[in-house]
Amino acid sequence: MIIQGVTIEGVDCSFLFNFTDGKNISSVKLGYVNKPGEATYCYSGQGLKMGYLHCINGDIRWVNNNAGCYPNMGILKNFTVEDYEVFQVTKK
Repeated sequence: MIIQGVTIEGVDCSFLFNFTDGKNISSVKLGYVNKPGEATYCYSGQGLKMGYLHCINGDIRWVNNNAGCYPNMGILKNFTVEDYEVFQVTKK
């Protein structure tokens, strides 16, 4: 769905994960979306947003303005991202 330059994917099975200790995969925290209508979307000139977790002007700096779209998983409010991936899983 596209609304005024905003592409919205409302998916009720979307999730985020956070490794609280990057050297220990057992430290993963997983959170499924609370507001599917705000699961993932893109604003023109800003890039990907996942709930209110978004990059600033397409840069490597990210901001987490958790507004209840996903549960609080200990993701920092401001941080730098080296790389991220988004996957879409479809049933055949």
